[in-house]
Amino acid sequence: MRTANWLRHTVRLATLVVVGAALSGCKTDSGAGAPTATQIAPTLAISGTPQASVTVGGAYRFAPTASTTGSSALAFSVQNLPAWTAFDSSTGTLSGNPGPADVGTYTGIVISATDGVNSASLVGFNIAVLAAGTGSATLSWVVPTTNTDGSALTDLTGFRIYYGNSPDSLTETLTIANTGLTTYVVTNLPSDTWYFAVKAYNSANVESNLSTIVSKKI
Repeated sequence: MRTANWLRHTVRLATLVVVGAALSGCKTDSGAGAPTATQIAPTLAISGTPQASVTVGGAYRFAPTASTTGSSALAFSVQNLPAWTAFDSSTGTLSGNPGPADVGTYTGIVISATDGVNSASLVGFNIAVLAAGTGSATLSWVVPTTNTDGSALTDLTGFRIYYGNSPDSLTETLTIANTGLTTYVVTNLPSDTWYFAVKAYNSANVESNLSTIVSKKI
């Protein structure tokens, strides 16, 4: 009787070993179709804020910032290019010097970039060519001495004059890198009502809040 019991246990153990081997074999077979590594497609981005206007006789220049994670060089294109401008397809730079015959507003200008796989475009923008004028406006301001938190202002670098034909659209900018200057004459203003404000900026190019907006009719 003891011998028979021992034999039955042996058979059961042998059966378990066989089943275990079969399961092990199944696991090996199921791993044969393991997925390969996923390839990540390159991404592309383009940004920038074009100058909104230029006066006849002045110089216009805008170069967008673009980057790609791909290995190919970027190429640029433009839609609705104004006749008085030139476009560099390798850098995306738009530049030109408008003349008296170019006065007007040029709309729907779109600059795009591609790396051969992806493409991206700036939002369409306009450029207003303003007639040269003989009007002027004299502005004056007080040099700030403290920061908004009350601490002493020790790194004042200069001032920026913002102006335009609407108090809500001060599209023109003049930078004055002179902390001792408190008066400035804005010249070549065409006939219109002009609005002006001033900001101070420090060595980190951080600007103050906009001053009170003043206006003058030319």
